Amino acid sequence: MLQKLHEEEKVVVGGDMRAFSPGHSAKFGSYTIMKLENNKVFDLQLVQSNEVGGSYHMELEGLKRSLELLKERGVTLDCIVTDRHLSVQKFLSESSITQFFDVWHIEKGGTGGLHPLHITTDKRKWMAAGTPAFCKLEKILSNKRILKAVAKLSPHHQTSSLEAFHSIILRFAPKNVVFPFLGMFYR
Repeated sequence: MLQKLHEEEKVVVGGDMRAFSPGHSAKFGSYTIMKLENNKVFDLQLVQSNEVGGSYHMELEGLKRSLELLKERGVTLDCIVTDRHLSVQKFLSESSITQFFDVWHIEKGGTGGLHPLHITTDKRKWMAAGTPAFCKLEKILSNKRILKAVAKLSPHHQTSSLEAFHSIILRFAPKNVVFPFLGMFYR
């Protein structure tokens, strides 16, 4: 598969870390790289938090390992679609690799959870300017970080297939069960 990727001019990939525990204190994480045009996973890096100085650093390390593999195999990236992990953003920017953000991650981190989605065609039910709900939404959407992130939203590709792959892994390595390194590697 890597040989076929090498033969292509430019490849669009998605990358994401799946932590193997609930919350932010994971012992293991697996970083997955998927070719987004055909949803094929071509690399998965298992990272242990104590080898990189904590669970926050696992995502960047997994990405670096995957990108190193691609470089060794002569694969030319067009771009990578990821979430907005700050150290990943900094690394990709310094590496001159074009990064786009997945739309779902922006929504999840920005306006998700404010209220349930209600679809209506009744024009009288639109939010009126000056109401508390309108002001709250306006404040969120005019946030400088959100505006900057919207400019980097992926125009064509999303990581939903990558998220679906991670949900399949849950069947073999649930977040509430701790396995040793080899157990996680095999799963």
